[in-house]
Amino acid sequence: MINFAGINLSGVDFSGTDMSGANFIKANLSHADLTGTNFSYANLSYADLTGADLGDALFTKANLQNAVLPGCSLIQARLENSILWKANLQEADLWRADLSNSVLMDADLQRADFTEAVLENCNLKNSNFKMAVLAYASLKNADAGHADFTGADLTEADLTGTDFSYALLTRAVLQEADLKNAVFFKADLNQADLWRVTMYQTDLQSADLKKSILIAADIIDSILWKADLSGADLSDADLNSSVLKNSIMEKTILLGTQFTGTDIRMVKGLSIHQISEAKTLYNARLDSRLKKKIIKNFPYLFAKKV
Repeated sequence: MINFAGINLSGVDFSGTDMSGANFIKANLSHADLTGTNFSYANLSYADLTGADLGDALFTKANLQNAVLPGCSLIQARLENSILWKANLQEADLWRADLSNSVLMDADLQRADFTEAVLENCNLKNSNFKMAVLAYASLKNADAGHADFTGADLTEADLTGTDFSYALLTRAVLQEADLKNAVFFKADLNQADLWRVTMYQTDLQSADLKKSILIAADIIDSILWKADLSGADLSDADLNSSVLKNSIMEKTILLGTQFTGTDIRMVKGLSIHQISEAKTLYNARLDSRLKKKIIKNFPYLFAKKV
């Protein structure tokens, strides 16, 4: 087995070489040229790879626990089934990198670029994605519980089945993202941009959606029980068959919103003026007192839309 443990290899050129199974524990590989290098099954825990070029490198089942990789290039690198627990990847470039089935728990990924990257089935618990770019990335079925995505860009990302329970997504951009079957239990989406997102059987129980943008969003057959939508903009959104029971909708904008078959009973802060701006309440479930007022003043809202 090749053993470079603790060795200073700063600036070395290992491009295109086979380092599979090698020992690089606590090695210094900062600013090294490692493009196309095969690190499969290698141990790079605690290694310093600051500023290294790792484009097209292969890290399948490699150990990068506590590795230091800020500012490094991992463009189109393959890191499937790798361990990046507590790794530092601040401002790293992972454009189109494949991290499927990898462990990134407690990793520091601030301002990293994951554009078009694959993070499917990854363990992202407690990771720091503040201001990271994940546009067009796939996080299908990933576990992002308690992770911090504050200000992150997830435009058109595939987040189907992803678990964001207790995650922070304050001011995150999720425009046109696919959130089918995703879980946002008690997640913080305060001021998040969810313009034209797709939600189907999405779990938003007790989520904080205050002042979020949900314009033209498809929120179908989803659960928003006890969610806080105060000040959110749901203009032209479709909440067909969703549950908003016990949610908070104080000053929520409902211009052109569709509530076909929606459960909006016991909603706090919802006024008749707000609901009168909706597009339809056909088959919606409402508190009897509010329903009587709407039938009296806006009966057309209960008509079936053709």
